[in-house]
Amino acid sequence: MARCALRKLAVLAGLLSDCSGEQIYQILNRVLAPAAQRGEVILPVSGVVNTSTRLPGPVAAGGWVSLVGMNLAKATQAAPPGELPAELAGVKVTFNGKAARIRQIAPDQVDVVVPDLSGTSAVVQVENNG
Repeated sequence: MARCALRKLAVLAGLLSDCSGEQIYQILNRVLAPAAQRGEVILPVSGVVNTSTRLPGPVAAGGWVSLVGMNLAKATQAAPPGELPAELAGVKVTFNGKAARIRQIAPDQVDVVVPDLSGTSAVVQVENNG
């Protein structure tokens, strides 16, 4: 999926918390649902959460986060014992272009270790080529 399309989906998903229930329904049915049906990766802005607390918020290098969305992976799979690969079954995650280490993947969730980051914000991208 083109970066522009990813950005549009992220912006739309980020607006969900500021919309009424009817507006959320319309956004999901007109934009996100068709994209999900086409197999496009959908990672809402609120879809980056602390793996332990399940709460969104700041993340730190070396911390565990869960990416919660749709079409993040084709199937559920864990990394081999003792390994944290940068790619697992065709799934890659980057924070500002730096590869994250993956613990497990599923169609609706990917658990990763946040790589070293500089700055106060990060662009998170999930590639699903599985």
